[in-house]
Amino acid sequence: MRATVIKRGIAGAVALATVVALSACTPSAVIRSVVQAGDVGSEAVIAPYDDYSGDAGSSESGFVPVEVDGPVDWADLAPCDADAGALPWVLVSTFPSDEIDNADIYPFCGDAFIPADGDSFVGAVATVTQYEIYLLGGKLTSAGYVLVSDDFDPTIGEGSGQYLGAREYTLGDTTLVISAYDNGVRPLSLTVFLDFYSPQTRALSAASAS
Repeated sequence: MRATVIKRGIAGAVALATVVALSACTPSAVIRSVVQAGDVGSEAVIAPYDDYSGDAGSSESGFVPVEVDGPVDWADLAPCDADAGALPWVLVSTFPSDEIDNADIYPFCGDAFIPADGDSFVGAVATVTQYEIYLLGGKLTSAGYVLVSDDFDPTIGEGSGQYLGAREYTLGDTTLVISAYDNGVRPLSLTVFLDFYSPQTRALSAASAS
């Protein structure tokens, strides 16, 4: 998994948390059905959160939940944190925006990153539910992506505010890394970083140097 995006913290914007209501169905049942229907190859085990009481009140991601009515304008995402050395968001043509939209994931900000010692990439940040992460997995695999790495574990503790792991998908010479953080609230809400690597994002390095 790409170390440049795992367990990173970025200061974010403040807004209200989104609570997703699933009528006549428990979150665990929804997640299992989504995994079985679309996200082939993943092994999600959903367990109760009986070992945790109370909210952490903050997230290791540095963000609080932000509600966005989608779909978003992918060509014009707001910056996440200009002070962190990020560049303005760039929408490259191979970025899987359709699959992300179809999973009802709507980012509230995005940046481009050109590290001195690693691949350049573009990254968007969104507030999601855990079932939307699995739903996105199904959309990606339907589009030909392959899940090559997965340590995402939503059972660490609802409301803990902790890093919950990441899922890495590849399609040819492109890679999407989905890193997830508990938002520190109950019911469970997540901040995800959608970091995309491709020949087009690597070309950003050359463009910035010229």
